[in-house]
Amino acid sequence: MRPLLEDREHILEIIIADDGSTDRTVEIAGALGARVIPLQRNQNANLCRNQGARAASGEILLFLDSDVVLTSASLPYLQACFENPSVDGVVGVYSAHHPHGNLVSQYKNLWIRYSFLKSQSRADWIFGAVSAIRRNAFLKVHGFNEAYQPHNADDLDLGKRLVESSFSIVLDPNLSVEHLKRHTLRSLLRNDFIRSRWFVFLADFFQELSSSWKKGVFNVYPGFILATALVPVLSLLVCLSFLWRPLLWAVLISVAVYLFLNLPFWRYFKRERGWGAALLVIPVLFLDHWACALGASVGMIDWLAARISGRQAGR
Repeated sequence: MRPLLEDREHILEIIIADDGSTDRTVEIAGALGARVIPLQRNQNANLCRNQGARAASGEILLFLDSDVVLTSASLPYLQACFENPSVDGVVGVYSAHHPHGNLVSQYKNLWIRYSFLKSQSRADWIFGAVSAIRRNAFLKVHGFNEAYQPHNADDLDLGKRLVESSFSIVLDPNLSVEHLKRHTLRSLLRNDFIRSRWFVFLADFFQELSSSWKKGVFNVYPGFILATALVPVLSLLVCLSFLWRPLLWAVLISVAVYLFLNLPFWRYFKRERGWGAALLVIPVLFLDHWACALGASVGMIDWLAARISGRQAGR
């Protein structure tokens, strides 16, 4: 919050939607000059974002999660972006630096950053952790959908609605924030399981389910999706090869394909964190693929069941 307080040239107001916090958030934020909107009980991220947007008076709405740190250079750069009248939204990325040194946190932070860097510069999704949107565009599409939060994909569909309304969103790596969240292996696998399950419904809702393996889903690049689909097959082949030796060739081929699909990310991770961490991250990546594969499988079962029963999937 400090970079925002120190840059009154580019900041009109700071609004914090307090989602039922139990610490000193309200007291500290108020003392520092922010406007606090207290919510009586814990709601969800999208409701908080919408509450803050409704209270805002500026022409540009900058959304930041509570666990990100904005650099002082970001605000002047962001203002320059919106001097282009064809830009209606700017999506930022996580910085390569992460304050928590444990391998799982480093992996997740760099994976998100790499996924964004692999995405097209013209985005059709919004990243709630760091995104700026013109107020008129935000209001025209009625803001964030508050019904998505329980599925851990709370911010993505806003971008689709903006693009469908002929607004333009730019993914700009120069707008970066430091993410403070600490991940454990358990929290990583749980979150990615839930997110993958809901991505099936989102991909179907936006008619991208069949094309996801070619162009990815939102900010998830195709190589990760293909590797996720390959992991259960590879694991099954390994188990069966103990019963029938000729399957070892299929195992070796599958391993080669799996490594090939993940090589670009692995090389990026090695460049940022070195050889030692890059070797250690391989089993973390494999387990993450398994969590995503299981989540997507459950999502497909739920989606098929919804289709058969005639109810609206995921709602």
